[in-house]
Amino acid sequence: MEAPSLLDRPDADEVGVATSGQVRISWRRYGDGPQTVLFVPTWNFVDSRVLRHQVDGLRDQFRVITYDARGSGDSDHPASGYRFDDHAADALSVLDATNTPVASVVAASLGTHVAVLLAVTHPTRVGGLVLVAPPMDVPGAVVGWATEDDEQSPEPNWRTEYDRFVPWFISNVFSEPDSERTIDEVVAIALEGDHAMLVQQATELDWDDAPGRLGAVRCPALVVHGTADRTVHLDAVRAVAAALPNARLRLLDGLGHRPDIRRPDIFNPIVAEFVRTAAAGRP
Repeated sequence: MEAPSLLDRPDADEVGVATSGQVRISWRRYGDGPQTVLFVPTWNFVDSRVLRHQVDGLRDQFRVITYDARGSGDSDHPASGYRFDDHAADALSVLDATNTPVASVVAASLGTHVAVLLAVTHPTRVGGLVLVAPPMDVPGAVVGWATEDDEQSPEPNWRTEYDRFVPWFISNVFSEPDSERTIDEVVAIALEGDHAMLVQQATELDWDDAPGRLGAVRCPALVVHGTADRTVHLDAVRAVAAALPNARLRLLDGLGHRPDIRRPDIFNPIVAEFVRTAAAGRP
């Protein structure tokens, strides 16, 4: 049976709006299991529709909460206020609005910065942390980046050539064979993105904050990375896992930057096992 399209949101058991400062954040709850899994959004050129396969695969086991990041989907698009701290405050507001005292937090790519800051600033609310392909430069880590074998076609400038950048970037995100359908669906979502917001956000993000605070994360953590990722080098991901005090690194052979989206049949069971183990270890 063909998987449902990422373009279509699954029916939610509950929908609502959290207020983060003056910004309204649209959230959705799926399922009512004994543990809660909060999915922190990735780069907000896409919205929470890209999590369709996680919702479908986990809602029968857990209480799954997703939300559209500020600047995307049904959430507000303020003119400014796009620091990682602002995004972490949004995640906290969703936990509060959904009456969630503690959750396992799952984030991928850009969203891993948000998840780390949430775990550090509100440690009692984060019972476990799953980071997928974290794009972080850990202070002091020696990382072997590009080699001649890593050369790709020239990258379009996303600030000035957004319509060309999106398909180029998404094709590199999903480097696995037979990914055409996934690429087409995510490209369609990304082309709806708020380009002016993305440009403003780029002036506000501090990419050095979260990497420097990895050592302050106290909850169990799992770092997941596809070995065929074309966007984040394995050496950098190893450094992130090593900097977290209580983390394991799980490598997925031959998978790309977003194994959660491309191969939920592999990724979802890994998350389910981690969530249950983390919950069993909490007092």
